[in-house]
Amino acid sequence: MLKLILRILSPDRVELRIKIWERIFFLLLSLFFFILSLGGDGTSTAGLVFALITLAAGLHVDYWLFDRQEKRVQYSFGFFPFVKRRVFPFSDLSSFHLRYSLKMPNGEAGETVLAKANQVLPSFLQKGHVSLLLNTREKRYTIQTLHFSKTGEIEKTASEISSLCNIPLTHE
Repeated sequence: MLKLILRILSPDRVELRIKIWERIFFLLLSLFFFILSLGGDGTSTAGLVFALITLAAGLHVDYWLFDRQEKRVQYSFGFFPFVKRRVFPFSDLSSFHLRYSLKMPNGEAGETVLAKANQVLPSFLQKGHVSLLLNTREKRYTIQTLHFSKTGEIEKTASEISSLCNIPLTHE
């Protein structure tokens, strides 16, 4: 999963989106694999497969807009040009939620693991992830999931979005 970056558009609007440079990278890589697959005596099937995979990564849309003025959250997802859009009015939102999923090398899991891991292991040895979720009245949506070593980044993002929307942030 590609990392989404937080961008402040105005005091009342922020967005989470894929970095433009990552999108450009995957599109250029797709072009490279496509050209590479055409070289030689015939068409390389492996080159075409890699070209299609990297093209899909370059055309993938995962976009969140948090708008305090309009009192709504907009989520766009899919593959360009086939993008679906969902709009959630603030009145339908119950909370933003951070979920920590971490396992120690010995397989231990649970509430105390988070504290133990921070004391015992360097972040690159920690196995797990942290997810930012949006809870609505109907369903729970995953906004972003990052490796556990990026916990500080996702907590900061969650805090900023929660403050902007004036919706509580909970932890698990």
